[in-house]
Amino acid sequence: QGMKGMVLDLRGNPGGIMQQAIDIASLFVPEGETLFQVEFRDGSKQVYKSEGTDTVDVPVVVLIDKGSASASEIVAAAVQESVGIPVIGEKSFGKGTVQTAKTLDDGSNIKYTSAKWLTPDGNWINEKGIEPDVQVSLPSYAQLTYISPDEKYREGSSATEINTAEQMLIALGYDAGQADGIFDQQTKTAVEQLQKDADLEVTGVLSGDTTLALMRKLSAKIAENDTQLAKANEILQEQMK
Repeated sequence: QGMKGMVLDLRGNPGGIMQQAIDIASLFVPEGETLFQVEFRDGSKQVYKSEGTDTVDVPVVVLIDKGSASASEIVAAAVQESVGIPVIGEKSFGKGTVQTAKTLDDGSNIKYTSAKWLTPDGNWINEKGIEPDVQVSLPSYAQLTYISPDEKYREGSSATEINTAEQMLIALGYDAGQADGIFDQQTKTAVEQLQKDADLEVTGVLSGDTTLALMRKLSAKIAENDTQLAKANEILQEQMK
């Protein structure tokens, strides 16, 4: 209520049921306009059109990244091509196939590819992705991968995950030395400082609550420095003038 603009954030959204993509896209695409097409093995096509009778009437921008796939790509392509809503971020994953699930007589289930879906303009984005109208990347530390809190790393350890942890510590301003995957004295000192800052037992060991605290702090830093969302807000503000 009282909304003047909207950012539809589809980043990291792997998609889901096709009908939900139709329902969401229909909030933005006027009734009767094409949302996407489905092409079958014999070359025949079925065109899906918007069911929306009361579409959103405020400026909208959409955010995507390489984690946006399948049904979320249907939505992004529908609003981009049929309405001209700006899409911001990074090229999407590129999953342009339609899966069908079937339960067999013995109770087992099989999922198989039954068709491919095309954008309103007839483009097949499979393994290509959707190109954003405005390309914006997040800071490099936003690409760092998850570290399992079940693993225990201490001085003398070496592992790929330690390299990741060192990059996280450096991004957060801790002096962890060189990110080389070797848990040396400098890495230990940085972990100890992290534990002090997080009010945890100071052991110098990266595991459990310490690992979780490290990733939570990094998540907060990513949220504070969300360059993609900042750009979306900038474009939205221009549209709202």
